[in-house]
Amino acid sequence: MEELKYIDRLRVGFFTLTGTTIEYYDFFLYALLSVLVFPKVFFPPGYNQFLAILVSLSTYFITFVARPLGAMIFGNIGDKKGRREGLVLNMLLVGVAYIIIGFLPTYATLGFISILLLLILRLTFGLGLGGEYGGAIAILLECNNRKRATWSCFVQAGAALGELLALAGLLLLYKDLIETWRILIIVGGVVALINFLIRRSISESPAFLKLLSDNKIAKIPVITTFKHYYKKILISSGMVSLAAGLTTIVATFGLPIMRSEGIPLNVGITYLIIGDAVWLTILVPLAFLGDLLNMRRLMIVYIVAGGILTFPGLIFLFNGRLLLISIILLKVSTASWSLYGVLNALNFPTPIRYTGSGLSYQLGAMYAGGLSPLLASFFVVRGEFLGVYFIVLMYSIISAISTFLNRNIL
Repeated sequence: MEELKYIDRLRVGFFTLTGTTIEYYDFFLYALLSVLVFPKVFFPPGYNQFLAILVSLSTYFITFVARPLGAMIFGNIGDKKGRREGLVLNMLLVGVAYIIIGFLPTYATLGFISILLLLILRLTFGLGLGGEYGGAIAILLECNNRKRATWSCFVQAGAALGELLALAGLLLLYKDLIETWRILIIVGGVVALINFLIRRSISESPAFLKLLSDNKIAKIPVITTFKHYYKKILISSGMVSLAAGLTTIVATFGLPIMRSEGIPLNVGITYLIIGDAVWLTILVPLAFLGDLLNMRRLMIVYIVAGGILTFPGLIFLFNGRLLLISIILLKVSTASWSLYGVLNALNFPTPIRYTGSGLSYQLGAMYAGGLSPLLASFFVVRGEFLGVYFIVLMYSIISAISTFLNRNIL
């Protein structure tokens, strides 16, 4: 496969990083706002707060429900018209939906209609976001023949970087989130629209251009994917369970649990920032090992280590002790994320890679990342860390078994 010039590969890497960063900026920010802000602004005064949190988290989950559909829609575009085409259109939808959410009237103005509009906008946002990951990892790996695990860090680093940016915004505005949350949402939308404008100039994947010249484009990529690669979809979606589930639990409940232990909000945010900084520091070495060793076996090691480290991390968090160490342990426990992107993308051939890798990831994100806060909320309000750990352990087992079954990739 022809490889782009180094500077062009760096440009592709940068813009895939930007897209995943926006995804996880929302991933973290909206999870937190669903617990700390939205129950107060989109529900009437005196409304049962626990029920309000559950309904608010449901609007968070609805995004994850829409994302697999978005992966199919934009994956189909990306596998027929080009990776760049799908990545440009999806970012436009993300930016527009996000900005409208930033200006959405609250319950005081529209009553429960505001919640309905929030649901519709989150569905729209989820459709656009669903088309991001598959295209990003496909175009990045197809522009690089060597050290693919290391190059995949451009996409995978977006998780920690997006959280860092969301946390930095929260740290600046934490004293009055009820009034300032819109700023954080609108900034995300503006960045997405800027990314949409710039993405139109990035290079197309050489692998896709070769398919185009050889007239080997799949007629209906989404049907081909389901017909011939449904087993790979199940395996690839399962591999991300631990990383997606644990990341969302920490994003949703890390700060509220620390606040219940008397930790000031700004201190809790700082702990999370340090945790993400540590994770970013170790990401490249973790991925680089994948280029030297057997990626599948190494990822299983990362998953097992994550399942073990989560236990003390949750104990410290729920007991209000060694909280910084707790956050670092919980962040490091998602080490399997460092190799997920490359293993997932290489599971699918070039003609349906955008659709296959994107759909796999979004399905895993839906049942692990989207569902885990709802499952964990029952135990969090009771302070029962074992229940939360059981959820994480369940996702760890799913990830380990799925990775073990993923035998065709070394």
